[in-house]
Order: sequence, then C-alpha cells, then structure tokens
Amino acid sequence: MKEKKYFILIILIFAFIFNNANAYIYALDSSGDDTDGENKADFIYDGENLYIKLKTAVISEGYYLFDDIDQNIMYKKNKIKNQPEIIIKFDLKNKTANKNEFRFDINNKVKLINGEIYIEKEKLKEILNINIKIEKNSVKFSPLVFAPDEWVTMGNGLVAHAGGCVNPTTNPPNCRQAVIYSYNHGHKIFELDFNLTTDGKLAVVHDWDGYVGMKSSEEWKEIKIWGVYTAMILEDVLDIMLVNKDMFLITDTKSFEYTQEQIKEQFEILIKTAKEKDPTLGLLNRIIPQIYNQPMYDIIMAKYNFKSVIYTLYASRETNKEVLDFIQKHDNIHVVTMAPPKNTGKFVEDIRKTGRYVYLHTFNELQEILDYKKAGIWGIYTDFVFPSEITPEAVPIFSKVTVDGKEIDFDAYNINGNNYFKLRDLAYILNGTAKQFNVGWNEITKTIILTSNKKYTIVGSEMSGKGENNKTAVLTISKIYLDGREINPVAYNIDGNNYFKLRDIGQIFDFYIGWNEKQNTIIIDTGKKYFGK
Repeated sequence: MKEKKYFILIILIFAFIFNNANAYIYALDSSGDDTDGENKADFIYDGENLYIKLKTAVISEGYYLFDDIDQNIMYKKNKIKNQPEIIIKFDLKNKTANKNEFRFDINNKVKLINGEIYIEKEKLKEILNINIKIEKNSVKFSPLVFAPDEWVTMGNGLVAHAGGCVNPTTNPPNCRQAVIYSYNHGHKIFELDFNLTTDGKLAVVHDWDGYVGMKSSEEWKEIKIWGVYTAMILEDVLDIMLVNKDMFLITDTKSFEYTQEQIKEQFEILIKTAKEKDPTLGLLNRIIPQIYNQPMYDIIMAKYNFKSVIYTLYASRETNKEVLDFIQKHDNIHVVTMAPPKNTGKFVEDIRKTGRYVYLHTFNELQEILDYKKAGIWGIYTDFVFPSEITPEAVPIFSKVTVDGKEIDFDAYNINGNNYFKLRDLAYILNGTAKQFNVGWNEITKTIILTSNKKYTIVGSEMSGKGENNKTAVLTISKIYLDGREINPVAYNIDGNNYFKLRDIGQIFDFYIGWNEKQNTIIIDTGKKYFGK
C-alpha cells in the first residue's frame, strides 16, 4: 500500500512539472551535487527546450566576465596567439547577443532563474560555435568538427558570392561590410577573390583594374572600395572565420591567369597563414579551393591535402566526359560549379550520379534559384538572396482531418498558405483504398519513387507524432518519379521527412480534397475524383 501511495505521488509531481509553465526540471551541477532547483544547475529543461547556464558555457570556452551593467553582460575571451580578440555582449533588455560585429537574435531563447542566465541550447551552440551534449546528467562541451563535405548541407546550398551584399540592393565586392551583413543574414559559405600583392600577401580583390596596378598589402588595406567600404587581406578573412567557426571560405584565386609558380605561391601563402592562425588545422580545413583545370588539382594537393575541393568550369576547356572521368578519380572533389550554357540536364544528371553536387553561378532572383534547385541543382552562388528565403516557416495545422469519414490525426503543416502532409503518412493511411500508392527511395540517384495502385510498404516511422511547434522547411530538390515518369510537385523537407502539398497529392492520385469551414475540417475522400480548388 505504501509503495502505491509513493507511486501516485511521483505521478502527481511529474504532472505538475509538465503542466506548470513556471516549473523546470533541474540538472545536477558539474560537481554532481543535487541542486534541488538552486542556481548551481548547469542546465534546465522546461518541458519543451533545453537551456544551458551561460556562465558554465562561456567559462568552458575560455571567456571571462568583462562587464555587467543593467542587463548588459559582456564576456571577453582569453587572448590566443595570432587570433583576434572576441567579445560577446548579451543584451537581455533588447534580447540580442553580439559577438564582435556579428549579431544573434535571442528573443524567447533566454531564461533568468535565481539570478542565473540560461540560453536555449541550439542558440548557445550557434553563438559559441561548440557542440553541447548532456551525458550522465552533466553538460559536455566540445569543439565543432565538420565532415569533409558537410559544408554543402549548410546555408541551404547558397554561397555568398564575393562576400555577398551590404544591403538588399548594394553589393560592393569582397569588402568586410558585405561579409558581416551576409553572415548576419544567415550565410555560412563565402566565396572571395584573391590576388597576390607586391609584398607576398593575398589581397581580397577580384583584380587590380581600377586600382592603378598591384599594391602592397598595407596599401590595399588603406583603400576604400567604392570610396566607402573596407578592403581586406587574407588575414582579415581568417580572423572573421576564427570568430565564427561555422563559416567556410571558397577561394577564387584566378589561378588560370597565373603561371604554375604563381599558383604555388598563392597556396603556400594561404596554407602558411592559416596554420599560423590555427595550428590545429581546424581553420585550414574550412577552406575549400576552387580549381579551374586538372593540372591545378595536383599543384594544390602537393601543398596540402585539402579535404574538400570544387571543380569550377567557367575557365575549363575539358569536355564533359573528361570532367566526369576526372572527378570520379578524386573523392575530395565534392562539388562541380558551372554557369549556363554548360548547365544541361544530361550533364547535371551525370554529375549527380557520381555522388557530387552541382552548383551554378551567379543568380539573384529567388524564383530562378528555386526553379534551378527543383531541376536538380544543389547550390547557387548569389549576391542578394539569403538562406532564410529558401526555408519558409512551417506552421502546424490544428484543423481536423477526415479520410473517408474517419478522423485522422496527421502531422501536417501550413507553408506559405498551403497545407503540406508527410508523404509516407498519406501513403500509410490510404493503404488498402482505391487510391493507395507506394513510396520508394533510390539512394544512389537521390530519387523519390511513387507507384500508383500499389500496396504501401511500411517502414515503421509512419504516423509517429504530431508537431506542435513552428519548424523550418527546406525545399526538397530530389527528383520525383510517378510510375516511371518524372513529375514536379513542390515538396519540403522538415526534420528529415518529405512533406507534399495535399492538393498536389490529391491531383496526382485523383482523390477528393475538400474543406468544411464551419467544422474547421479538411476532407479527404478516396471515393470521389479530384476537382481542384
């Protein structure tokens, strides 16, 4: 009887915690002592998100408290040789954080509990550029480590061409202000142009035209691009990358204009400078060289074993077959970049079949970029389009849904005014009806395969839960085939699952989609034909 009472008491306590908006589950502190809700806890869980104690995180990363005045808390990082000073300011009143010139929105990401500041885990990871794990009831911090081709999955496949822009209509090339503005608007991958200076440095400049010939690095840094914007050399870019350790650099060294000796000199400078800045090689491994021809690959790889390389074709004279043969010989060539008219459907498809990604340059119209991505292009170099424009917000649907008169609790989202349902959930629920269909996946060609009038093969993840929070939706660029024929419905990937517009699926498999406004109900009827909106 006593055990039963204790069990009921435990249930009541947990019910209170998860239903009380002001209640939190507290962790043990790093010493392993039970804090009982005191502010020693290194992390808390509010029933929805994990929050990490700010003080614990910044101290672990070598920061110390620099200033604390009226909800403005500043931390400075202990100076590391050849690396920039880093100051992070948390403005709790205005809900922002600034890391040097780079800003982060922390609205709804901060909790002040018992005098301690807690930051939501993913937001803190973004600001400090660290991995955060909970192991055995304590917080573990570790440096970011990237797989060689992981950069292609970042920033929705967008590359900030020549550093991006300084506002939505102005793009002075290769200046400091453009890099800062573009990073603050979501870009992680930056393409910058480099040229040799007279004193053996690399200037961030497309060419010396308009600047009265080559200059020394000090002379170049004194110049104002377009009379206003700050010029940079390689060291300036690397310092920015050390402040933001989730930033990658694609080099455009114009090496097709140089002799082999000059190409060697360029990359010797690049490698030496990066190693001096960061002997761990973490910085150097976030630099992705572009090669312009096959001999250049051997030149740069003799200097350093770059983990990821781009083969860009705008100055290449190789045939399509020679390009395909070459990239298949070198596993670290992860991307092939080109510009129309070389972008043909067959060539793109042949490259994709090798497991490489195709990028195009340079496009600034959002719809044009979306169309190319739907056609199988993975990445785009752009001056003005930001990653957030490729990833609209997905809002959970709370309307009722009936299928042939039976209410079904689907995991579905509204994206840009349209209802999107998880593809496999629809196939699972429609299984056994006159409108059943199967869903397959070809890993080699990255293709979704739909087969009408065929029993659905269950994979086990169907109808696994209903989302309650807004999500970021990423445009699905996989090719989609129906009964062996390519089709082009709009689809988005949310948390690893593909969501299709419900009316598109209704039209494809010819079943009725209706809406009962009074009952706030979406109606699916497999016994009726699709009539459109």
